[in-house]
Amino acid sequence: MRIGSYLRTMGKIKVLDSDSEDVEIALDTCAEIDTIDIEFAKQRCLKPYVKEYPRLWQSAGNVRHQARGAYWATWRMTDHRGVTRTYRRPFLAVEKGQDDTPLLLGERTLGEIGVNITLRPREIGGNR
Repeated sequence: MRIGSYLRTMGKIKVLDSDSEDVEIALDTCAEIDTIDIEFAKQRCLKPYVKEYPRLWQSAGNVRHQARGAYWATWRMTDHRGVTRTYRRPFLAVEKGQDDTPLLLGERTLGEIGVNITLRPREIGGNR
């Protein structure tokens, strides 16, 4: 599944009985769900989420997707002030493309963890 272009950042994911490892995280303000690559979750023996979760959903362009499971993930991110916070939540497992990040945080999660993505005009250091 190729999800598309989105803002990416780095974080650390907690892996059972080992040190945390670096992970690329996608931040998608249009996504309504959080996703994790199924192979990434299985290789790291992440704990399965056993409650009900969506099995099928549609996204932009009327594309249908099927969940391959759901897994708990614990990850850390550091903000621009150098403050590191740890989060834990379930992710829907999907088959992602090779160029996709293993974790994708959707709009709801970004709001809940306090990530605010704003674009700055050129006059104050935004994209050129």
